Amino acid sequence: MYESSSVNKSRPAILPAAPIPERHDHLRNIMSVTALSVAPVARQSMDTVVADRLREAILGGVLPLGTRLTEADLAAKLSVSRGTVRAGLHRLLSEALVVLKPYTGWHVLNLEPKDAFELYTLRGCMEPLASRLAAQNIDDAGRAQLRAAFKELKAAVRKSDARAINDADLAIHKTIVALSKHQRLAAHYELVEQQIRIYIASSNSMLRKRATVVENHQALVEAICAGDADKAQLLANQHGAKAAEDLFAALRSHDKSPPGAV
Repeated sequence: MYESSSVNKSRPAILPAAPIPERHDHLRNIMSVTALSVAPVARQSMDTVVADRLREAILGGVLPLGTRLTEADLAAKLSVSRGTVRAGLHRLLSEALVVLKPYTGWHVLNLEPKDAFELYTLRGCMEPLASRLAAQNIDDAGRAQLRAAFKELKAAVRKSDARAINDADLAIHKTIVALSKHQRLAAHYELVEQQIRIYIASSNSMLRKRATVVENHQALVEAICAGDADKAQLLANQHGAKAAEDLFAALRSHDKSPPGAV
C-alpha cells in the first residue's frame, strides 16, 4: 500500500488548518467590459487547488525535501478525497517536485547528488546562452526590467528573508531567459523551473553571508545591461559553477559525491 490509514502526528504541520472548500471559484483574465460583454468566470479544479497548496508547502520549506506523503493523511488534512489528492500529486510529479517510489509511495523530491549534478549541468547549458542573447538583445525596457528584478533581490537580502531571496534569485534568471527572446529555450527552462527553484534554495542555504547572493548577480546584471555578450556568457558560467561548488561541498560533507563534481 502506498498510503497509511492513520495520520502520523510526528509529521510537520503541512498546511493551514482551514480545509479546501469543495468549490473554489476565482476570476481570471478579466478584460475590459461593456454593458453587453463580460469575461466568463473560470472554475479551478480541486486537484489543481491541492497541487497549488502542496507546491507552496514544498517550496516554502513547510514540507522538507524527502518528506514521505500519504494520500490518506493529505486527504484528511485537506478535507478532500484521496482521488483528488492523488490527481494533485500527479501534477507535482510532472514538475518533478514529488517522486513515487515502489513500496514506499509518495515523497517530496530530495536533492540527491545526481539531481544536483544534472541541474547544474543543465543550467550551465541554458543560462550562459540566455545571458549572451539577453545582452545582444538588450534595450531600455529590458534594462529596466532586469534592474527592477535585481532591486527586488537586494531588498530581500536587506530584510534577510530567505524565501524572498530565493524567489528574487530565480526571478532574475527567469528575466534573463525572457530577455533572450529564445522561445524554445524559455519553454525548456519552464519545464524545470520548480526544480531549479529548489536547487537555488539549497545552494543559497550554503552561503555564509546572504549578501553574497547580491554580489554573485551584480556583475552579470551589469554586463547584460551594458550589452557585453561575451562577458555576460562568461559570468553566467562562473556564477553557476560557484553555486554548484558550494552545494556539492555540502553534499560531500554528508559523504556524498556527485558524478563529475566540480
